[in-house]
Amino acid sequence: MSFGEGVCVRCEERAPMPGIELCTPCAVTVRVELSGGIARLERYLERWAAFDAWLGARGLGRAA
Repeated sequence: MSFGEGVCVRCEERAPMPGIELCTPCAVTVRVELSGGIARLERYLERWAAFDAWLGARGLGRAA
């Protein structure tokens, strides 16, 4: 199958689920990858907030 003939946009092997253009295995994989990315982003932002608080406690300004 070539791209555009009703195949998954990620693996281009299986039929996509209606409305999301991903097959079931790829949809699950993408969801797991996104969840992991959101968790890493939250940790990153928490660390910036802690650094900002650390700077503020020492009178050194703001991180952002």
